[in-house]
Amino acid sequence: MDRNGPERIPPESPRRAIVDRRVRVAVVGLVIVALSTIAALWLPQRLVRLALTVLNALVVVALLAMLMRRRR
Repeated sequence: MDRNGPERIPPESPRRAIVDRRVRVAVVGLVIVALSTIAALWLPQRLVRLALTVLNALVVVALLAMLMRRRR
């Protein structure tokens, strides 16, 4: 990122494919979190709710780590 705003990546760039893949993975991860949150709210068992909550937290941390990782 420079003083003029975010860097524009041309569509034919190999970096563009990496960015697109990261966005797709993030969207799929958020869908998984949303579905498991709905399941956790509907299920009466405390242990299952706790397990789904922990799973959601791990997925969110993994997604944030993937999205925030610096290019080498």
